[in-house]
Amino acid sequence: MADTPKPKAKPAKPGKAAYSGPALTEENLPAYDKAELASERALRAKVEECKVAAKAAKGEIEKLTAEKKALDPKAADFKAKSKEIGDKIKGLQGVAKKTCKLSHPGCVASDKSTRVPMPSSITDNINKDAGTNIDFDKLSAWEGGAYTQGYIPWWPHMKGDTPTIQAMSDSSGTVGPRIKGDLGGEAKNKSGATVGVGVDLGQSSAAGFGRVLDKSNKKADGLTEDELKALKAKIEPYFNKQGGEACKYLQDHPLNLTEKEINFLNKAAHEDALDTAKSSYANWVKENKEVNAKKFTELTREQQTALLSNGYQYGSPKKALIEAIVTGDRDKIPAKIRERDYLFNAMPAVEKKPAAPATPAAPAAEKKP
Repeated sequence: MADTPKPKAKPAKPGKAAYSGPALTEENLPAYDKAELASERALRAKVEECKVAAKAAKGEIEKLTAEKKALDPKAADFKAKSKEIGDKIKGLQGVAKKTCKLSHPGCVASDKSTRVPMPSSITDNINKDAGTNIDFDKLSAWEGGAYTQGYIPWWPHMKGDTPTIQAMSDSSGTVGPRIKGDLGGEAKNKSGATVGVGVDLGQSSAAGFGRVLDKSNKKADGLTEDELKALKAKIEPYFNKQGGEACKYLQDHPLNLTEKEINFLNKAAHEDALDTAKSSYANWVKENKEVNAKKFTELTREQQTALLSNGYQYGSPKKALIEAIVTGDRDKIPAKIRERDYLFNAMPAVEKKPAAPATPAAPAAEKKP
């Protein structure tokens, strides 16, 4: 078997220092990335084995079916042989019908048994405090629910059998070869330890998220000083760790929070994301001089929810989504966002003005004799 081609380092972008570390090859990957790569290849190998077995089973079923049809109904052993072949076919059907799709549970799979509902009293207070009308149950559904146990929806991005490798920093700030994560077929997954309603600790620092928790604790549904201190201590080791590094750490150090801790963590994350969504919306309106645009709190429940959800997933809501809402044109909603159908169905269609009739051509001037 030929050696797998190794990806080459990309030239540095203007304004950025050129990478001068180890070559961006599999051999130079950290141990945790090598482990995730091995797991990914093993998973893919099982899928291929499944496909081979399914194909073989289908072929064998065809042979047995033909053999069964060729039996002589008048033969003394017809019934016995017919049943024997039928049983063989039945035994192969399960293998033949397997879809053999590549399915990723994540490097640390989520455990549905650890899901808990977020009390409506908490989300009601968030809406009351912000003057909004967000459907937080919809957000929770998009995020897969609230989990008290940490998980990581991350796996390597591959092109064939080759991982996508790029120079990236780890939690200590050391830059070196790292595997990029897969997100919908693109090398954009940077997930870290995730808990609650999609609260990804890997995207934050202990100091930054600590300020979010402190701010939230000044509002309703907070924790005692000791409870807040204990929560911060539990989650601190998981900050800034992404991809394979986060996978290894969470595999070795499972994260489990109490239902009360999860409810507060969700509350803080929701409030922070809502602040960001509101400011992003206001900034877009100001920058584009949309003087007649509604305030965020005047938008429909679906529009507010879509903006919060999109910002919750990407850090801030996409500008194209804001434009679609401000202009009231549902056809402008980005096609690939998870909120697309939900929002599209809630917004009225824009009446398209009929095209102006073509101006008739002026009659040609008569020529004088």
